[in-house]
Amino acid sequence: MTTPLTWHDVLADEKQQPYFLNTLKTVAEERQSGITIYPPQKDVFNAFRFTELGDVKVVILGQDPYHGPGQAHGLAFSVRPGVAIPPSLLNMYKELEATIPGFTRPHPRLSRKLGTTGRAAAEYGPDRPRRTGALARQSGLGDLYR
Repeated sequence: MTTPLTWHDVLADEKQQPYFLNTLKTVAEERQSGITIYPPQKDVFNAFRFTELGDVKVVILGQDPYHGPGQAHGLAFSVRPGVAIPPSLLNMYKELEATIPGFTRPHPRLSRKLGTTGRAAAEYGPDRPRRTGALARQSGLGDLYR
C-alpha cells in the first residue's frame, strides 16, 4: 500500500526555488521592519493546513488580496466571523447570482469549512498596503506571472 502524497511532498522542491525563498525573506524583513502585512504570519498557509492534498478537487487562486485588518486569514473568498464582507467578495456573489440560475450564495464566514470540503482557496501574492507590486518585483514573485 502506498502512502498518499502530502502538500509537503509536492511542494518541497518548489519551496527551495529562489523566487520562493526570496519572497519569504522579503516578507519576513518587511514584517520585522514594522510594515503591516496580511494575513498574519500564523495564517499564511491555512489553505494547506485545512485541506489534505488527496481531498482537493479544485484550486481557486484569489487575485484581490484583502487589505483591511482582520480580513485576510489565508483562505480566499472568505472572512472570519464578525468581519465585514469586503465589497469585492459581495460583487462576485452578485455577479454569480445574476448569471447562474439557482446559484446560492455560500456563507463567506464559513472559511474553515471551505478548506475541509476539497476546495483549496488561497490568495496568491502577499498583500502589503500600497506596496504589493513593489514586493512582487523585489522578491521575483512577479516573474512567475509574465
